[in-house]
Amino acid sequence: MLFWTLGGNQVGKGAISGWREIIVPRLDEIGLWPFDASLADLASSKPVIVAET
Repeated sequence: MLFWTLGGNQVGKGAISGWREIIVPRLDEIGLWPFDASLADLASSKPVIVAET
């Protein structure tokens, strides 16, 4: 689950869980913007783009 809804540090725990369970196992399919390439290059080569906001 990406977001915890109970207790302190909900967003931090949710972010760690998201990275471990969703993003890391699929790093070959996911583009990490701006670290992997420009947004235009990622948009043309990866089905999913993740950006820190």
